[in-house]
Amino acid sequence: MEKYRFVDTKDKDLADLNRYMEKIENPPSSPPTKPIGKSFITDTGIKAMTIAGVLAMSNLVNMFESDHVKFRNPTFSEANLEDYNRNIEKPFNDYINTLSELTSHKVNMTRDEVVNRLTSFKFLNQGWDGYGAIPLEAKSTANAIRFIYFLNDRIVEGINDVYPTPNGTVSFVWKNENNERLSLEIGNNTLSYYVKLSSQEPVFFNNIEINANEANTISDTIEAI
Repeated sequence: MEKYRFVDTKDKDLADLNRYMEKIENPPSSPPTKPIGKSFITDTGIKAMTIAGVLAMSNLVNMFESDHVKFRNPTFSEANLEDYNRNIEKPFNDYINTLSELTSHKVNMTRDEVVNRLTSFKFLNQGWDGYGAIPLEAKSTANAIRFIYFLNDRIVEGINDVYPTPNGTVSFVWKNENNERLSLEIGNNTLSYYVKLSSQEPVFFNNIEINANEANTISDTIEAI
């Protein structure tokens, strides 16, 4: 059997990951499938998900060591967007896509469901990702909930994903079938977002106030995607 070995992280992390993968490659005897709700995930599927998830988390190390990471009040640029897509968003999406193929997944969320998901992030502790991520900032959570109530139901239900970032902020993603997107991050005092259309270079908007007028502008952009 091919052995998975990770060589793109610190020595201690490398050792931890390799020990972890030894357990994955040599699991104790167990039934071939495990029920999750109405879905059944095979042992091979679990291994694929775990590898994808570990790879995504190991890549976060590079982001924490990068000068591009801005804690608590997010900013986007051409440079850090490339880092973000390579080290966080693509591995994260690969992991989620694998998971989605194996389990039932609800795409559209109501406003209450989005708020419930945001409040559930408060249970994240220091280092929740295994690599020193800070807990979600209470003020960032409050700002994200306030922002959600500035949006109409159609925009809220069009959210493709909402998740905490390792630097204590909240990210929202809207995208269409052509993978054109608006990716938004909310911090303690401001929000930042970028728009990527298939025919254009990304356009960045940083240090934006969190208010109804800005929410309307962002909503208009989302509607146009």
